[in-house]
Formats: sequence, C-alpha cells, structure tokens
Amino acid sequence: MLSEEIALKIIRQAVKAPSGHNTQPWLFKYGRDYIDIIPDFSKKLEVVDPQNRELYISIGCAVENTIIASEYYGFHSKIELRNSENGLQVRNVLEKSDQELKNSLYPYIAKRSCNRGTYKEKLIETQLLTMIQEMLVDCNVSIQFFSKKDAFEMLAPYILEANELQVSNADFKKELVSWMRFSEKGAVQKGDGLYSACMGIPNLGSLIGPHFIQFVLNPKMETKRILKIMQHTSHFALFSIENDTPEEWIQLGRIFQRFGLLTTKLGIAHSHLNMPCEVDTIREKMEKSLNLEGETPLLLIRMGYNNPMPFSFRKNIEKVIIKDDSNEI
Repeated sequence: MLSEEIALKIIRQAVKAPSGHNTQPWLFKYGRDYIDIIPDFSKKLEVVDPQNRELYISIGCAVENTIIASEYYGFHSKIELRNSENGLQVRNVLEKSDQELKNSLYPYIAKRSCNRGTYKEKLIETQLLTMIQEMLVDCNVSIQFFSKKDAFEMLAPYILEANELQVSNADFKKELVSWMRFSEKGAVQKGDGLYSACMGIPNLGSLIGPHFIQFVLNPKMETKRILKIMQHTSHFALFSIENDTPEEWIQLGRIFQRFGLLTTKLGIAHSHLNMPCEVDTIREKMEKSLNLEGETPLLLIRMGYNNPMPFSFRKNIEKVIIKDDSNEI
C-alpha cells in the first residue's frame, strides 16, 4: 500500500521535471496504489504550443520522475494511459516490491536543470554519445546526434528561420514575457516561469524587465545570440517520434527526461534550441531535408560542458494535488 508520506515524496520529485517556459502543466492525484498525472490545460502555451505537443512531453517527463522515485522508495510501476474529457491522463499503478530496488538516476532528479549558458570548448567523446543512445533505445522514439560542423550545415538554416518567425510575432513575444520572472522575489512568489537569472539576465524587476526583453528580442540580435551559442556547443540531439500522437508525446517526454538525468550524471549540460520543431512549416522542411522517413522531430537539444547555472523554481506541491476522497489512503 502506498502511504501518503511516500506519495508526497514521489510527487515532490515529479514536479522537478522540465516543462515549456517552466509552466509546470500538471496536476496529481493519488490513492492507495496509484499516482495520477493529469494535464493542466490552464497552463497551455497557445502561441508556441497550440497542439499541446510540448505540454504532453512535459507530462511524460513528470511521469518518468514518478517511476524513478517510486523505484527508489521500493515500488514497481505500471503505466496506464487513460482518455478522459480533460485529455489523455497517466496513471502510475504502484506495487510494493519484496526486493530492494535501485535506480542510479534518482539522485540526479534534483540536480538536473536546463543550462542556457555559453558552453565551454570541450567536446563530448563519441563513446559517451554512443552509450547515451544505447541506454535510451525506444521503438517509437529516435535520437540523432549532430556534431557542431554538421549542425551548422544541416540544422542552422532551420533554427534561424524559425527563430526569425517567432521573434517577429508579437503574440509570441507577449506570451514569452508573460512567463518570465525578472527578479528572484517574483520567481519565488510565482513558483513557475522562466527566472531571468537562469538565462544569464540580471535581476531587472517587473517594470524594467519586460521592456528590456521586448528591446533585445529581435531577429538581428537573436540571430547573433544563436550563432554564438551554437559555436560553443559540442553536439546537438534531435528527438523524433514515429506517430505524432499524445501517446507518443508522453513517451518522448519519458525518454527525454532519462536523457536529461543521464547527461547530468555524466556532467554534460543541455538546453533546448527547439524553434524549428515548434514552427510547423519549418519542421516539415527539416523532416524532408534530413530524410526522417515519416518521423516527426519534436525536440532539438544542444549539449556541452558548462558551469552550473541558477535553477528555476517550482510551485509547492499542495498547489498541484487534487484530493481523491473516494480512495483515501
């Protein structure tokens, strides 16, 4: 039986998962032998993620954290997907194990973060990339690595074109700014969103910050910034799925979370460079150019080595838990 104490401990690890703009688009419900992970569509990013792909990827990341944390506390997980009027939901059915369970990734849930800084010149060894790929094999999710040279030739045109379309869109900028937190006090109070310090931006406050972002977020300056961080990136990882469905978006999230924890364990930094996957017309051009044979690329991640950056904040778990009176522990 799952105690309330252990359920809350597992959920505390689940909410450390990454999400688009750190919206944390999830709710949790737990009972005697399960934890439900439920999409919270009030956190939907209408402009950058109108189909909810990234929202469900975030759900998958949280699901994977529940699996790893449950194992740490001695439970086997069985994942069930359930359609409801509120979208596709996930239930992690938990069974207490008679044996001691270990998961080497558990300590890295708290250490993983999206490192948006400028990476060092050090390159990731090929054998490490091979090991990562072998440890994340999945029949519906593929991972393709690109060297810096290949990325400039094969990915940069799509990254820059998609980025220009996004930053030229007033609605995109408005949505982004609405999720930015320009001071530590504001980030702590909200418990969500993009804390400016995580992006290397000084604390500007809620009055100056939005105006600053509106000024610097333009195609010319963004192109310069992106080319700089690409030049200081060891490798790029492109995640694609076979079927463009919520079920596989969730599965992609699970694989990506394992990727994030594994790279953290190996001392490798990572962050999103996801613009060409977010703009439908650009993504379709990229699919054809890379001969992905019907697969849909949904995550583009840069990888390298860097010093730690500040962590983004999380909401208190009491704010994301739905009480289930029908199945009290």
